Amino acid sequence: MKNKFITIIILNILLNAKLTLDDMYIQLDVNQTILKQNIVPEQNELVSIGINSLGKEIFLSKKCASAWTKMQTDAKKDSIQMTIVSGFRSYAKQYAIINYKLQQGLKLDVILKENKLPGLSQHHSGNAIDIVSNSYKLSVDFEQSLAYSWLLNNAHKYGFYLTYPKDNKEGIMFEPWHWYFKE
Repeated sequence: MKNKFITIIILNILLNAKLTLDDMYIQLDVNQTILKQNIVPEQNELVSIGINSLGKEIFLSKKCASAWTKMQTDAKKDSIQMTIVSGFRSYAKQYAIINYKLQQGLKLDVILKENKLPGLSQHHSGNAIDIVSNSYKLSVDFEQSLAYSWLLNNAHKYGFYLTYPKDNKEGIMFEPWHWYFKE
């Protein structure tokens, strides 16, 4: 199932790579005038931090990558294992994720409780990371992990902050795995 999902996402990215944000919003039937003031520019100066557990290369902004490396090293000293499963994400990839979920029958308002529209995701900045640890993956169960507890107590020392806590003002579901580096 994972391979099918990844294949569909890749095909969507390739097919939609030339779409502008305006085109994407038209395709999704979204009122774009409200959104323009909140656009997150796509970072174009990225560094690779290696391959994730799914075999995909992860890219981050240079400062975020440096802070992540320091934080991960210090976490290991405390016997905490953490890896990044997702970093930079292009507008086209964000659109492909949303489009895939629409094709699976989900309504846009439901999807937007889990994913931001293309142009609005912190992942575009190269400063957002999705963290997994041991058996805890991208689910609210990550809140029960030692890694999450460690992050709550230490992430701010490295410039990382939990973006979507419970009952956040953004209307996004609680995402204990999603952390944002503030320069």
